[in-house]
Amino acid sequence: MSEERNQYAVVPFDTFERYLGPRYENIPGVEYILENGTLLYFMEEAPGVYESADHTVTGEPAAPKLFVPVYEGDEMQPHAFSEVGPREQFAAITDFSVTIGLPGVNQRKEPGYVLDNGLVLLESERDIQGNYKAGAGMDGMFLQTGRIFEPIRYPDGEILAFLERQPERIRAKDLESVKAYDTARVQNPREERPSQRPPSLREQLRRAQETRPLPGANAPERER
Repeated sequence: MSEERNQYAVVPFDTFERYLGPRYENIPGVEYILENGTLLYFMEEAPGVYESADHTVTGEPAAPKLFVPVYEGDEMQPHAFSEVGPREQFAAITDFSVTIGLPGVNQRKEPGYVLDNGLVLLESERDIQGNYKAGAGMDGMFLQTGRIFEPIRYPDGEILAFLERQPERIRAKDLESVKAYDTARVQNPREERPSQRPPSLREQLRRAQETRPLPGANAPERER
């Protein structure tokens, strides 16, 4: 199951120019603008998925992300977009079935997906969260890679593309490590150490005077 995603309302089309001001002519191709200043572009490799620009409407740098539209009722245009994840974790679909087996022996087509990074995802290889376990290989023979991909779906459930996710066992291990660290901090709080500030110049002079013998203190007493 996917974690809860952030949603952002769409800025109306007829306010683009007024919303952007002088910058309107400098950002051709923008499909949507979101309330947080995100600029969205159509993705040709995954129709239905949108990617954000590397900057906001104000010109501030922003990490590119993926978004899917959110509709209400039978409206033709989305009223908001849901954030899916980082653009760098995106994987497009190049084929909607996977060829399994050796040619001329037991070769067959299995339900699944071939990704643009060369990995394959089989419907029969999914985790308890519904994510796909990626395989890699050649000549119809594949081995598990340990990599996990979450489907990016259209509002009607159709799979449009995939987003690589951290395997569940690693996420659980990381969470346990954080909990163990926090417990150790509670059980063994740090002792407050006294300040190690160096003595002041006046203190150093005072100490030097105390340890330095007075002039003539060790000299033999003269005979009278």
